Amino acid sequence: MNLTDGLNVQDVIVVQSPAHFRLFKYLFKAFIYWLFMSVKKSKTKKTAKKTVKKAVKKTAAKKTTSKAKSKAAVKGKKVAYKIVNLVASGNLNATLDLYNLAITIPNIEYEPEQFPGAILKLKEPKVSMLLFKNGKTICSGARNEKEIALAIYKASKLIHDIQKSVKIQKNAKYNVVNLVATAELNMTLDLFKIAMELDNVEYEPEQFPGAILRIAEPKLTLLLFKNGKLICAGANRERFLREGLQKAAEIIRKVK
Repeated sequence: MNLTDGLNVQDVIVVQSPAHFRLFKYLFKAFIYWLFMSVKKSKTKKTAKKTVKKAVKKTAAKKTTSKAKSKAAVKGKKVAYKIVNLVASGNLNATLDLYNLAITIPNIEYEPEQFPGAILKLKEPKVSMLLFKNGKTICSGARNEKEIALAIYKASKLIHDIQKSVKIQKNAKYNVVNLVATAELNMTLDLFKIAMELDNVEYEPEQFPGAILRIAEPKLTLLLFKNGKLICAGANRERFLREGLQKAAEIIRKVK
């Protein structure tokens, strides 16, 4: 069978015409070029996507590293505090006539019906002292140990003028029994959430606006407030105060 069977002469002429052949050839080349460019664009898009994915992964890794560093920095960050009150016990080593002292010294208050001790208030340093008949004293309000020693010295001198049996204590011996300090975590606290997640926290907003956190070691009690401020009490050494505040800060930040 001849390949040209079924074709008209005009059709054969059209296919075999040089002008149409050149047009066909041009269109074929154009199609091949378009196909090549499509494949190239597809590869470029895939490469671009891979580059974007890599960039996103790098950015995410950097953020994760930054967050980890930030958390580590927060964890290792020391909590700044300020000691606002020292409570110390001492002894004047003499029996005190509290009634006579209250009559003679204007800044001594004594109401035995309400409390068995007398209260001596000093202006400088600004300290209050509880005086008991057996000569024992409790000093409160001092901001450092120098103020405690000075307060005991001044109190013993005042009392010595009335009772000569009481010696002036130039080198007073005392024991710090409690340190009270304020601190700040620089963050807002969700006290309700903290109380729900921690067993050693009590929070009753109807009775008191702060939550109470108790730490067993070192033995401390902390008041927590929504604005991130703390009041710490119970330590008898400053190093215990530092350790307790650091421990409390780490516990609270984990909940946050």
